[in-house]
Amino acid sequence: MQLTLERWRWLPEAYQKSPIVANIPEFRLRAYDENFKIVLSMNVVVGKAYDHSTPVFENRMAYIIFRPYWNIPYSIAKAEYLRQIARDPDYLAKKGFEVVNGRQEVVASGAVTSDVLEQLRAGKLFIRQMPGPKNSLGLVKFIFLNDYSVYMHDTPAQEFFSKSRRDFSHGCIRLEKPADLAVWVLRDNPGGWNMDRVRAAMNGAPEISRSILRIRFLF
Repeated sequence: MQLTLERWRWLPEAYQKSPIVANIPEFRLRAYDENFKIVLSMNVVVGKAYDHSTPVFENRMAYIIFRPYWNIPYSIAKAEYLRQIARDPDYLAKKGFEVVNGRQEVVASGAVTSDVLEQLRAGKLFIRQMPGPKNSLGLVKFIFLNDYSVYMHDTPAQEFFSKSRRDFSHGCIRLEKPADLAVWVLRDNPGGWNMDRVRAAMNGAPEISRSILRIRFLF
């Protein structure tokens, strides 16, 4: 009870915009309207309790990216990918990944050479996953400013939402209904962001230009 009251003290007294609240121990997310009435609720997957817990903080959501790349953090690349690449130089290409430099320029999209692997180990090059339905971030992610490099995103691993305990991520919050949340947060933005348009952007419809797949919110 004391810990809960302390966390309650951290929360803002008022919100400038309709809040979206992820209740981490409940594994649930709720979006509220201007009158603090629930308009959207869904299951979420949060960070692993002991290794990669989701941090507690409050800040404003800044923008949405449809069909995002996943830039793999060095810690994850080192722990989960570099050994695989050493065994099979074609591993990244088979899984839909590519190697980029610090300017996000593609260095290798096929077999990884020993020189490229050494630069990956040294943190001079980086691995990213190309956009698409198999991307670990799914087809949309929601960015809000924070010091923890966490955000909300879609996921292809839908099976986790049916589990009673849902702490499986590296810290980010995976959404059960990402399209519904996108429609809600974009409701005041121009462009008619109804469910059909959101789905078109998520699925890479030809009429949705790549240049508008990163959308900042209007406040």
